[in-house]
Amino acid sequence: MPAKIYVGNLSSDIDDDNLKNKFSKYGEITEALVAKDRDSHRSRGYGYVTYAESDDADAAIHAMDQSEWNGHKMFINASVMPSVFITNLSQRVNDETLRERFSEYGQITESGVVRDRETGLSRGFGFVTYNNQNDANAAVKATNGTEFDSEEISVSIVNIRGEPSYGIRCL
Repeated sequence: MPAKIYVGNLSSDIDDDNLKNKFSKYGEITEALVAKDRDSHRSRGYGYVTYAESDDADAAIHAMDQSEWNGHKMFINASVMPSVFITNLSQRVNDETLRERFSEYGQITESGVVRDRETGLSRGFGFVTYNNQNDANAAVKATNGTEFDSEEISVSIVNIRGEPSYGIRCL
């Protein structure tokens, strides 16, 4: 089962490829992303690595937590930020409109529409991460099955291992 880890206190010169290369010795990585500021596109000093297998994620946490990289001591743990996964997004929905739509349910720490790396086009889904689980639950209850930009969206809680739970299962 796939698993996502949080990697904090990254040096500002670390990019997605650096992150993937650094953590690839622990197993197959399906995605490595450094969080970037929406406006400046500069690193926010943390990122996420998703492994194909949860045992590999556990191995990376145990081996790399508190280790130093480029003069920064990294803090690594399982990614458990309360997030919602939104599918069936219209091609017209962008990061800003997604954030606007979901901000009424609580403080958003991160959000975005997932885009194809080559074409830049929306892949039709996105994520919104909240400060607390109650806000994420409220967003699912209020928006799952509703219309957003002429499309009926599906909204679900992302479970502890970083995968969508599919359906309304509030924690």
